[in-house]
Amino acid sequence: MSYPFPKIERKVYSKTFLKDVQIKINYTPVSYDNNVFRRILEFTETEFNLLVPPNERKRDFAIKSEDEMIAFQFKENSAYLKMRHPLYKSFENTKLFRDKLLKYIGTIGVEKIKRVEISKYNELLYRYEDSNSTLKVVMETIFSESLLHFGKGKKELDENFFNETSRWEATGNICGEDELQSKFTYQYGFCKDAESEYSGRLTLKTIIASEKDNSSKDLPNILEKLNLIIDEAFHWCIRKEIIDQMN
Repeated sequence: MSYPFPKIERKVYSKTFLKDVQIKINYTPVSYDNNVFRRILEFTETEFNLLVPPNERKRDFAIKSEDEMIAFQFKENSAYLKMRHPLYKSFENTKLFRDKLLKYIGTIGVEKIKRVEISKYNELLYRYEDSNSTLKVVMETIFSESLLHFGKGKKELDENFFNETSRWEATGNICGEDELQSKFTYQYGFCKDAESEYSGRLTLKTIIASEKDNSSKDLPNILEKLNLIIDEAFHWCIRKEIIDQMN
């Protein structure tokens, strides 16, 4: 089926409950020889100012900032980037770091991409003291009817279920009819605080992935298209009134 997401005006919101963004690129493993290892050493020195002894030949390694706001993982068959809020403000301000992923892929000579994935994790603290309010009401205030009533979610949303459950998550996916052969996956739910059943966290993780074989040269365009879909999906998951308050 085609995606039911609304078309949106791209904005950078002043208020957000986004916690982190991850980009993962899977590719066909390449053959490692002396030239590849030499280029990896040059890459780490040029891009991260890291001097690695020439005799160290690591196919898998990780690099992260001291404050852990940004992290990279480079492996034989994948490259990974994670950025946390507030360092992440928009997809545009990830370009410097996305370019490092793409440069590494070029450094080791990857030509064919097997999978590209973007995921965004959101977390919102809640607390209610009004006797007329419930966790069910809180969820229905934040999450859209489209999300709550999609797939298996609808039959789960009753008061007794919320009263008896401290942690819950629903998941589902939608396949897009597009050139990327993309698939959108959502995970949403709640986690009550241990000390109080009237407070906790609402969570929403959205994932968009293309599993179509692509040329590594097409990666910048693919990432832009996937990010547009996941942003539209966020607007489908969250009530319009909440989106308006984020401006």
